[in-house]
Amino acid sequence: MKEKKNVWNQDVKKKETYAMFISKKHGVKMTIFTIHRIHGMISEEEMDQKIPMMQYVGYYGGCTYGIEYGEIQNKGKNREFSDILNKDMKNLKFYFEYVK
Repeated sequence: MKEKKNVWNQDVKKKETYAMFISKKHGVKMTIFTIHRIHGMISEEEMDQKIPMMQYVGYYGGCTYGIEYGEIQNKGKNREFSDILNKDMKNLKFYFEYVK
């Protein structure tokens, strides 16, 4: 996991904290997903327009939460991570919606 705090998000003009969940399999490294906590309120529509690669999770405690899934970018990542991304990741967003 790699975490960054108080980073300026240029798309929505707000500070955010995010955690990148990175996996390494057979020597290939890839970001599987990133959880974003943006300080302040952003509507789901605004997030869809300004940050289309991020999915809206919800608003809680003064922050807006979003999830961004990793993308397969080359043959090595496709070989090692396609099963995880194609089969297992689709349920992750629902888990975060549940625990909020």
